Formats: sequence, structure tokens, C-alpha cells
Amino acid sequence: MKKMILLLGLILGICNMGVTAFAEEGKVEVQVNTQKIDGSRYEGTEALVLDIYDLTEWRVKRASDEKTDKEYILNKYPTKEKLASFVQNEQLKKVNQTAIPVDEAGRVALNLPRYQAERDAAYLILASGETKNYQMLPVIIYLPQIDIETKEEVSEWVIYCKYGEISPTPIEPPTIDSSEPPITIPSDSWQGTKTYPDKVLPATNTLIQNYCLLGGSLLAIGFIGLFKKQGGKE
Repeated sequence: MKKMILLLGLILGICNMGVTAFAEEGKVEVQVNTQKIDGSRYEGTEALVLDIYDLTEWRVKRASDEKTDKEYILNKYPTKEKLASFVQNEQLKKVNQTAIPVDEAGRVALNLPRYQAERDAAYLILASGETKNYQMLPVIIYLPQIDIETKEEVSEWVIYCKYGEISPTPIEPPTIDSSEPPITIPSDSWQGTKTYPDKVLPATNTLIQNYCLLGGSLLAIGFIGLFKKQGGKE
């Protein structure tokens, strides 16, 4: 009887250890859908590949919630270049060894560790391979995920990705080199009205009046001289 009790205790202990080990090393299954809810796709997103990064350490430092941190990343790192800098600066560890392609339907199933370093895991999923004007927005996952209705942790769920439209690069106006000497236009080529700011030209009517007075004076002098000559003869 004692041997049976010991055997049952040993079996229960082993089972309990197995359950604990499964909880610590368990995985969650996430199905990522890169197409729209209606099944259609944005043009240029047919051949996406995904990379997954461990965001757990960054999550711990932030000490915030999933929604707030997701908005922070989307607003602060809106382009792929800035997201790449974020991954590099934060030294995020890549979970997958090679890029994960989506299937023909635009889906991929991911098995992610429930914990990282014995802490609730967090992941950042980035896409590449877009060829047109739309790019997939980053996916942020904080574990555990809780069912809204049952309030229990779920081990598998579906994510529909969102996209942002790439703004066209603005065309900058041509620059003018101000160091070049200004262009001077020769005075002979100017067809407009010329002005003489430092000179005053006499009017035409004034010239005619002056000539008339001069002629009258000469005529009077001539008459006077003629009268004197005649008087001398008498």
C-alpha cells in the first residue's frame, strides 16, 4: 500500500513538473494575414517576407502598455529606414534565423515562445518586399493576450496587418547660385524711355522765344544805325 502511494506521488510530481515546464517553455500560435479582411491585397504586397524581433527588454524598460507603445513606435519611426535604426540602436535580437515568406494567400503561421528570459515576451514583426506605394506597418505583440469575453489567456489568434501609403518625394525647386555676378544690360539695348536725373533740358517753346527776342534786338539795332547814318549825311 505504501509503495502504491509513493508511486502515485511520484507520478503526480512528474506530471506537475511537466505542466510547469510546458508553461515556461510553451509557445503561442499567431496567424498573420497580410491581406485585407475581404481577402484582397494592396498592389505590390504579394511577395512579403517577415522578420521577428524580441522586444521584451525594451518593453520592460518602457513599463507601459501595448497600445501606448505601439502608437509610440508608429509615430516616432514612420519609415522603414527609421525602424531599421530603431532595431539597431536598441540591439533587438532577431527571433527567426531567415526571413519568413507569406504563402500565396498572404498568410503565415508563427509559433512564438510565450516567455523570453522567464518574462512575458514581446515581439516586433517587420515586413519587407513591398514594390509599390503601400508598406506594411509594424506589428507589436505583447504577451499574454487576453480574450475579451472570457478574460482568459489565449494561445492562438489571428492578426490582420495594416498598411500606410508612401508619400511621393516632393520636387525641390532649382537653386540659384547667388555667387555669380549679376547680368548687366548695355544702355544701347534699352528700348524704354531714358531719364536724365542730373540734367534739366530746356523746353522747345522756350528756345523759340529766345530766338525771336534775339532777332528783334538785332533788327532794332539795325534801324538805329540806319537813322544815324542818314542824319550824318544831312
